[in-house]
Amino acid sequence: MACPPGSYNPQYGATGCLPCPRGTFCADGFGLNPWGQLQAVPLTGGIALPIHCPIGTYNPLESSGVPGACLACPPGTANNQIGGASLDACSTCQPGYASPAGSSYCSICQPGTAQPLARQGACGICEPGTFANEEGMRNCIVCPLGAFDNLPGGTDPNCRACLPGTFADT
Repeated sequence: MACPPGSYNPQYGATGCLPCPRGTFCADGFGLNPWGQLQAVPLTGGIALPIHCPIGTYNPLESSGVPGACLACPPGTANNQIGGASLDACSTCQPGYASPAGSSYCSICQPGTAQPLARQGACGICEPGTFANEEGMRNCIVCPLGAFDNLPGGTDPNCRACLPGTFADT
């Protein structure tokens, strides 16, 4: 008899199945590719070994029998290892970085964006009148007096000088 989902047995001549450990799931027809991502594989008719949860996920429960038991790391966290067994497997993204749910790494904020807080799902676009000219900026910088930038996502540290006959006092 085949081990039911949520259990496995790697031994010949076994008389029972073992519960699937935390950080894994036990189901036929699944595997991980070399990059730690879930993929479908041919059915074998049994479950010989647990499948580690893919990167970007974790599973705190035993005896899981479906890939959906591997929960996506929350936004603002990331896990680049397979087999995460608790939420602690998901590392917090620091200020200047962000990640959507299920990420394997924290992405650095690109020029024109910033993120002042840790554990955030996205970098914020700089508002008009501000800029971020480097990667990983925590805050957008306000254009100096006499200069402006009227487009969101500014990257020019000089902003634009006010034209003759105009001024910017804020």
